[in-house]
Amino acid sequence: MKRSAAMLFLSGLLLLVAGCSSSEEAATPTPDPVVETTETPDVRPVDQAIKLAKAIQADPDHAEDVLAQAGLSIEDFESLLVAVASNPKDAAAYTQAVN
Repeated sequence: MKRSAAMLFLSGLLLLVAGCSSSEEAATPTPDPVVETTETPDVRPVDQAIKLAKAIQADPDHAEDVLAQAGLSIEDFESLLVAVASNPKDAAAYTQAVN
Protein backbone atom coordinates (compact mmCIF):
# COMPACT_ATOMS: atom_id res chain seq x y z
CA MET A 1 0.00 0.00 0.00
CA LYS A 2 2.89 2.37 0.78
CA ARG A 3 4.29 1.75 -2.69
CA SER A 4 0.94 2.57 -4.30
CA ALA A 5 0.87 5.83 -2.40
CA ALA A 6 4.41 6.53 -3.58
CA MET A 7 3.36 5.92 -7.17
CA LEU A 8 0.46 8.32 -6.86
CA PHE A 9 2.79 10.86 -5.25
CA LEU A 10 5.22 10.51 -8.16
CA SER A 11 2.42 10.98 -10.66
CA GLY A 12 1.35 14.10 -8.81
CA LEU A 13 4.92 15.33 -8.74
CA LEU A 14 5.16 14.90 -12.49
CA LEU A 15 1.97 16.92 -12.92
CA LEU A 16 3.41 19.65 -10.70
CA VAL A 17 6.68 19.72 -12.64
CA ALA A 18 4.77 19.85 -15.92
CA GLY A 19 2.61 22.70 -14.67
CA CYS A 20 5.62 24.69 -13.52
CA SER A 21 7.45 24.53 -16.84
CA SER A 22 8.19 28.01 -18.07
CA SER A 23 7.61 29.14 -21.64
CA GLU A 24 11.37 29.64 -21.91
CA GLU A 25 11.90 25.93 -21.36
CA ALA A 26 9.27 25.11 -23.96
CA ALA A 27 11.10 27.25 -26.54
CA THR A 28 14.32 25.26 -26.14
CA PRO A 29 13.96 21.68 -27.37
CA THR A 30 15.36 19.14 -24.96
CA PRO A 31 16.61 15.80 -26.24
CA ASP A 32 14.72 12.82 -24.85
CA PRO A 33 16.75 11.15 -22.09
CA VAL A 34 17.41 7.48 -22.64
CA VAL A 35 15.49 5.21 -20.29
CA GLU A 36 16.26 1.53 -20.49
CA THR A 37 13.14 -0.62 -20.50
CA THR A 38 12.08 -3.98 -21.77
CA GLU A 39 9.57 -2.35 -24.13
CA THR A 40 10.14 -2.39 -27.86
CA PRO A 41 12.44 0.41 -29.02
CA ASP A 42 9.72 2.14 -31.07
CA VAL A 43 7.63 2.91 -27.96
CA ARG A 44 8.23 6.47 -26.80
CA PRO A 45 8.90 6.92 -23.07
CA VAL A 46 5.86 9.19 -22.73
CA ASP A 47 3.61 6.55 -24.28
CA GLN A 48 4.94 3.91 -21.93
CA ALA A 49 4.52 6.23 -18.93
CA ILE A 50 0.91 6.97 -19.92
CA LYS A 51 0.10 3.30 -20.34
CA LEU A 52 1.62 2.42 -16.97
CA ALA A 53 0.05 5.37 -15.14
CA LYS A 54 -3.42 4.48 -16.42
CA ALA A 55 -2.95 0.84 -15.39
CA ILE A 56 -1.78 1.91 -11.93
CA GLN A 57 -4.68 4.34 -11.56
CA ALA A 58 -7.09 1.54 -12.47
CA ASP A 59 -5.68 -0.78 -9.78
CA PRO A 60 -3.39 1.12 -7.38
CA ASP A 61 -3.12 -1.81 -4.97
CA HIS A 62 -1.28 -3.78 -7.67
CA ALA A 63 1.08 -1.05 -8.89
CA GLU A 64 4.15 -3.22 -8.35
CA ASP A 65 2.57 -6.03 -10.38
CA VAL A 66 1.81 -3.63 -13.23
CA LEU A 67 5.42 -2.49 -13.27
CA ALA A 68 6.77 -6.03 -13.01
CA GLN A 69 4.69 -7.09 -16.01
CA ALA A 70 6.32 -4.25 -17.94
CA GLY A 71 9.74 -5.39 -16.76
CA LEU A 72 10.25 -2.30 -14.60
CA SER A 73 11.09 -1.67 -10.98
CA ILE A 74 9.72 1.28 -9.05
CA GLU A 75 13.06 3.01 -9.57
CA ASP A 76 12.79 2.42 -13.33
CA PHE A 77 9.31 3.94 -13.33
CA GLU A 78 10.58 6.94 -11.36
CA SER A 79 13.33 7.42 -13.95
CA LEU A 80 10.75 7.15 -16.72
CA LEU A 81 8.63 9.87 -15.08
CA VAL A 82 11.66 12.12 -14.68
CA ALA A 83 12.49 11.62 -18.37
CA VAL A 84 8.93 12.52 -19.36
CA ALA A 85 8.88 15.56 -17.05
CA SER A 86 12.14 16.86 -18.50
CA ASN A 87 10.54 17.30 -21.93
CA PRO A 88 7.78 19.95 -21.91
CA LYS A 89 5.89 18.39 -24.85
CA ASP A 90 5.98 14.93 -23.28
CA ALA A 91 5.01 16.31 -19.86
CA ALA A 92 2.01 18.10 -21.40
CA ALA A 93 0.95 14.95 -23.29
CA TYR A 94 1.28 12.87 -20.12
CA THR A 95 -0.70 15.37 -18.04
CA GLN A 96 -3.49 15.52 -20.60
CA ALA A 97 -3.70 11.74 -21.01
CA VAL A 98 -3.57 10.83 -17.34
CA ASN A 99 -6.07 13.41 -16.09
